[in-house]
Amino acid sequence: MSDTPILQSDTPLPDEEALFPIREVSRQTGVNSVTLRAWERRYGLIKPLRTSKGHRLYSTEHVTRVQCILEWLDRGVAISRVRELLDRPEPAAALVDDTDNTWQLYFTQMHTAVKSFNDNRLDDALNQALALYPVESVVQRLIQPLLTQLQQEWLNLPVGAALEKQFLFGYLRTKLGMRLFHANRTQPGKTLLLAGLTSDTEEVELLLQGAIASALGFRVISLGTAIPIREIPLALDHTQADALLLHSDQRLDRSMVLSELPRLRQLYPHLAIAMHGHCSQIHQQAFAELAIQTSTEAPHLLMRKLLQPGS
Repeated sequence: MSDTPILQSDTPLPDEEALFPIREVSRQTGVNSVTLRAWERRYGLIKPLRTSKGHRLYSTEHVTRVQCILEWLDRGVAISRVRELLDRPEPAAALVDDTDNTWQLYFTQMHTAVKSFNDNRLDDALNQALALYPVESVVQRLIQPLLTQLQQEWLNLPVGAALEKQFLFGYLRTKLGMRLFHANRTQPGKTLLLAGLTSDTEEVELLLQGAIASALGFRVISLGTAIPIREIPLALDHTQADALLLHSDQRLDRSMVLSELPRLRQLYPHLAIAMHGHCSQIHQQAFAELAIQTSTEAPHLLMRKLLQPGS
């Protein structure tokens, strides 16, 4: 790069330290560039260097700081409180409490919007959360709890349950689908195919996993739900995909476990394959024998396994 870095960081950098553009920091951490810029402007959490043309450059210390921010967010700390914790010594952990209601406010806004069929308010609340928090945090702490709560309410709602579900799921399909579409046009990373294996899998669940994978640098293609395994090779061959994420929340057919999945592995011995959903626990031993990645932890950890060489 011909531009000369202009030091604007509190910490001096070694002369030969590598500097990264914002897109590379996003790829390494899963935090999109919009959120990184918001953390800088609104909260002063990161102070990147600048080139003479104003482009942001980040050091390895900046990347480590982003990862520390993510650790606090994973513990439920609001983004507005993270700086004071980062700037304090180790006892700062004692300052963390359960009184913050940031996620509850977003939750209430989205819940009310669904009940009133107000797509503008629904979109505003989700956009605000996505601007300040990583996709993984928004999925885990906002969207998934909202879906769980509404699913319970719909079981006991005599009138309107189907309408509310169609309204919310229609919005999420459009919102998440457009995010993936635009990200794919500029995403230089590996290609990930998503496929739901059973009819009970909701397309929205696939798209949520796709949003997390996209934030980590994957170019994501969703094949939809109730996809026969025997047809997946057609998509793999045409897309030259680097990884395959399968999803099911129920026990798989015996033939699928004993015949079709082994055949898929035989056809693609070096393909990174992962299984998500409850079936990953039900058939854990069989998947391990086929070198299919599973995880009972957060979804982004499973995605990171797929990004590792030799996965």
